[in-house]
Amino acid sequence: MQAKEIMSSNLDVMNVNDTVRDAADMMKKFNIGAIPVMENQRVAGMITDRDITIRCVAERRDPAQMKVREGMTQNAVCCDEDQDLREVARLMEEKQVRRVIVLGPNRKPSGIVSIGDLAVRGDRSLACEALGKVSVAA
Repeated sequence: MQAKEIMSSNLDVMNVNDTVRDAADMMKKFNIGAIPVMENQRVAGMITDRDITIRCVAERRDPAQMKVREGMTQNAVCCDEDQDLREVARLMEEKQVRRVIVLGPNRKPSGIVSIGDLAVRGDRSLACEALGKVSVAA
């Protein structure tokens, strides 16, 4: 099974110069917890609800003034649409992440695979193994 078969594909992206408030508004509107961030038509990172909590709220920064670039996680983990789910799970384990951005043939984000997607639409035992390894403190 390939990443494109289980990914969440209704994908919105942010620009590095958007505000953290814009990101939070998008997360609320679409009930999501992570958004790929683009710069010059390339993936620059990912901003998550946890990033907003840790880098903005906990530091008492103004989300209407703070740029996504300042709050995002850089070096987002990506895979190709045709990548095998075992490889995607291995990436999650190796990089200690619960979400991987899926890139289309044009190298633009086409979806996200989460550990939840892996469990519900993919391979439950693979998801359990990946979650166990991701959850272990490095």
